[in-house]
Amino acid sequence: MTRQARISISPNYVNFAIILALAGLLWAVIGLIVPQLFSAQYAANLMQDAALLGIVAIGQTLVILTRGIDLTVAAIVILVNILAGELMAGETVLLPALIGLAIGTLVGALNGIGIAMFKIPPIIMTLAAMIILEGVVFLHTQGVVRGSAPDTLVAWVNAKSLGMSHMALIWLGASALMILCLRLTVWGRQVQAVGANAEAAAMAGVPVARTLISVYAISGFMAALAGILLVSYLGNPVVRFTGQSSYMLDSIAAVVIGGTLLTGGHGGVERTVIGVLIFKFLFSALVILQVGIEVRMMLTGVVIIIVPILYARLFRMVENSLTQ
Repeated sequence: MTRQARISISPNYVNFAIILALAGLLWAVIGLIVPQLFSAQYAANLMQDAALLGIVAIGQTLVILTRGIDLTVAAIVILVNILAGELMAGETVLLPALIGLAIGTLVGALNGIGIAMFKIPPIIMTLAAMIILEGVVFLHTQGVVRGSAPDTLVAWVNAKSLGMSHMALIWLGASALMILCLRLTVWGRQVQAVGANAEAAAMAGVPVARTLISVYAISGFMAALAGILLVSYLGNPVVRFTGQSSYMLDSIAAVVIGGTLLTGGHGGVERTVIGVLIFKFLFSALVILQVGIEVRMMLTGVVIIIVPILYARLFRMVENSLTQ
């Protein structure tokens, strides 16, 4: 292959191929230890288990691409699942769903306004918003939840088509849509530009403030969608997460494992899809191996540290080889 041909290959595509290869290798190695991980039933269950986290992680990816972080996602999921369950009251769906999505989008937009217009650091703005939302949840519920999703909605969300749950199909559909938006639209290029260098993007005419507000609004929308699907999946709202799960930390971990850089500008939703699956795969494999929750948490943390370092080294090697 000539030098010119090598340069014409985009490092982004090669990096994504590396992530896919590492994910496949990890699945094969662990599958040899736990043979049931190779079954079609396990794959379907994994997709369903990953769907809600995957939906939240779509929004988190956009925020991280712009060098931000969204700590409100878990609080939005809980708030919307409670309000949607109460408004549905076992009967109606459309209006409660629209209200829930509007609330999530509004919270996200307010985060973006605080960050873009008032220059509040993302971690401070979203941390404050998270605390406020958690206070609202406990003040409203007093620890007791009411309402339920209609039986028909619960049945539909838990049903399967094309061998996958409807939640998984919604996740994959939303991911595909966002991948296309990031790759093929002016807005997508603006998101990448703001993440790479906000000051340079502003000098080039990119509407930085509007772009930041939009990504946080979408993050809030995705978290609200996950909240609606959560109450629809369970049938009843929940006031806190079970099983030591937190969509806030898990969504950040999935984005990082997928190879999107916390420094912004590099990455994408397609990587996050792989990151979510790796994260859930590792967690479920450790559960099957009967590893204690304490050890699982420690191993997950180690993976979150090691994977970005491994990616960085591999990506650097690829970029160097393509430019030589």
